[in-house]
Amino acid sequence: MLSTDGPSGGGTLALFGSFFYILLVMGFIILFCYFILRLMGRVKGRGGASGNLQLMESIVVGSQNMVQLVRAGDKYLVIGVTKEQITVLAELDETQVKAIEPLPPIRDSFKKILERYMPSGGGAKDEMDDRKDE
Repeated sequence: MLSTDGPSGGGTLALFGSFFYILLVMGFIILFCYFILRLMGRVKGRGGASGNLQLMESIVVGSQNMVQLVRAGDKYLVIGVTKEQITVLAELDETQVKAIEPLPPIRDSFKKILERYMPSGGGAKDEMDDRKDE
């Protein structure tokens, strides 16, 4: 005889068991991918065992073309990077490389900075005062 389990039969329990099993497997896969990506990030972030390579600047000059300034030890190389190849364009010494200077701290308040760019002799404040009087 064939036995059919209804909505309250053992089939529902088997269905929930299968669903839980699938969720558990997916959780393990996500956890595995997370740890692999963290490991890849650590390896990529090292920049070599001694840390002698550093990308200083990069500029895009085409859809798949870039010019990059790379520090390799005590030398600076200007390289062209395309989809097919990398070409050394120039070699610079440390005196030819412009140091990147941080921006000076902002000491003025926002109101003072805004007043520099507002038109003199009126501006938005006077217009708002006129509206209040009406």
